[in-house]
Amino acid sequence: MSSLSVQDIVSLAQACSKMRELIRTHKSTFLSSTNSQIIPFPLGELTADVGPEELFRAAARAAALSRRLNPLSSDHSANVKKHSIFPLPASLSVIPASGPLLLDDYIVFRSMGLRDFLCLFKFSNGLSSRHDYELIYEETYQPIPSRKTVVVALCLLGKETGSGYVLQVDEYSISDENFGKVDTHFIMRFYPTTSRLMLSMRVEGNGLLATGRYGILYCNWVEKSALWLKPLPTTEFELLDACFHSGSNSIYILCQTACEFVFASFKMPVALPA
Repeated sequence: MSSLSVQDIVSLAQACSKMRELIRTHKSTFLSSTNSQIIPFPLGELTADVGPEELFRAAARAAALSRRLNPLSSDHSANVKKHSIFPLPASLSVIPASGPLLLDDYIVFRSMGLRDFLCLFKFSNGLSSRHDYELIYEETYQPIPSRKTVVVALCLLGKETGSGYVLQVDEYSISDENFGKVDTHFIMRFYPTTSRLMLSMRVEGNGLLATGRYGILYCNWVEKSALWLKPLPTTEFELLDACFHSGSNSIYILCQTACEFVFASFKMPVALPA
C-alpha cells in the first residue's frame, strides 16, 4: 500500500465502492448460485479502469458475502435447547395477557370464558399457577425482580359487585418455593360506571393509575389507600390517558375537547385517604 500514489488509492476506493454497490444490487444472484467456486458477478458493469489486483480482492469479498447470504443448511440450524408444554382447557379461549410479561423465563396468559383466569408459567422447571377471576375488563402487569414478585392490576365486573366495577391488585410470588402465592391483595369499588370506564391502567412502584373517561383513580396498593381524581372542572374535557412522572412527582394527563387536545399535569397528593 505504501507504493501506491494518492491517485491510485482514490481509484481503488472508487472501484471498491462500485463493487459494494453491485453486490447489494445483485444479492439475488448470489443467493441463487449453486457453485461456490464460481462467483456470479456482473463484471461487464465495471468500468475498464479496474485493475486485476483490485478485481481479485473485490471478487474475494464477493465470494465471502455470497456464502454469508446463502440460507442456513440443516447442519447450521438453530437447535431448541428446551421446551415446555402446559395443558390448558380446550373449551376456553386462551390469549396472551394484554401487558405481555416475560421476566426471565416467566410468562402470564389470560383465559376468557364463563370465568376468566390468569395462568403463570415458569419455563425452566414447569411450574404453573392458575388464579380464577370474574370478567376481566382491563389488566396490566409489573414485574418486580428485587422482590421476585409480579403485580397484577385488574379492572373487574363480577356478579357479587352487581353492575359496579372493582379494582383489584394482587402481588404474586414467582419464587420456586412460593410460586403463585398472593403476597399482597388490594380490592376496592369505585364510581362512576360507564360503558367505557377504563381507558388505561399503569403501575409504577406502589402506585396505580386507572384512567376513566371523566376521572382518574390513583391508589397505593401497598398502603391500601386510594383517591378519585377529577382534574378538570367540566365534562367538556374527555380524558384519554394519564401517566406517572416520578421525576417531578406529578401525574401527566392528556384530554380532548371537541376541537383540540389538552396536555396538563398536577402534583400527586402527599397522602391518600385510607
